[in-house]
Amino acid sequence: QFDTREALHVTFGSALAQVRDSAGADAELTRLFINDVQAQFIVRTGGDGVVAWSVRAENGELSRSEATVTISGNATIEDFAFALGAVKPVAIDRMLAAARRDSAAADFRPTVLSLERRIPFGSRELEWTINAQGNGRNLLYRADAEGRRVRNDGGEGTAIPPEAIEAQRLSDCIGEAQGDPQRILACLERFR
Repeated sequence: QFDTREALHVTFGSALAQVRDSAGADAELTRLFINDVQAQFIVRTGGDGVVAWSVRAENGELSRSEATVTISGNATIEDFAFALGAVKPVAIDRMLAAARRDSAAADFRPTVLSLERRIPFGSRELEWTINAQGNGRNLLYRADAEGRRVRNDGGEGTAIPPEAIEAQRLSDCIGEAQGDPQRILACLERFR
């Protein structure tokens, strides 16, 4: 799994190598997403075309699917493109450690990481966005491409509704049941 709590760069580094081998070392990305389920690389195919290369966290399986990008205003796909080589796996551990310290949340848990250019804000600088949860709140951090200059862009964060917390606990319980019907039923009873 892409364990978003520690040493993510090791498993993510393997995913990155798979995409590099399949898409080519000179590939250009328009966006990168990482969550507990997959790492997804949106890769330019030439012109305005893109494809999505995804690596599943559970088994490391690589898949390719068609994708589309909608661009509004005067921007072009070139404005969003960046080299696959600009993705540094070690940046992930660095920025997550800094965000965890800043949040002071013992239960800090990243939910989605993304890397893209800051086009809407007038800069072409690559930037990571870290969506996380901790202390019962949704948190938002940003960092540069190297995982440095981490800043809190979510203030104190927004409170997570109790229903969402319970739904996540149920989902986690079912996931831990690993398909065992009796354990799944026990989860459903516990979170009724």
